[in-house]
Amino acid sequence: RTLIQAIPQGRQTSMFSATWPREVRRLASDYLTSPVHIQIGSHDSAANKDITQQVYVVRGQREKQEKLREILASINPADRVIIFTNTKRMC
Repeated sequence: RTLIQAIPQGRQTSMFSATWPREVRRLASDYLTSPVHIQIGSHDSAANKDITQQVYVVRGQREKQEKLREILASINPADRVIIFTNTKRMC
């Protein structure tokens, strides 16, 4: 909430979440004006078969940044990618 309150008024705000827990829905309803919810796949717990998910386990910020640079350098410019680099424990 502290970060959201620091955003200047009149700016476009986007929220991304791999999941849509109650806390995230509450933030969206509290701070977004006319939000649009885009969901890829179904509400089922199984992953969408059209989406490739990759998980990399790294140790520390330096290794995380190196891995992120490596991934970004290997992405085809025509691909669509969302990269999550934090966990709730790190936020």
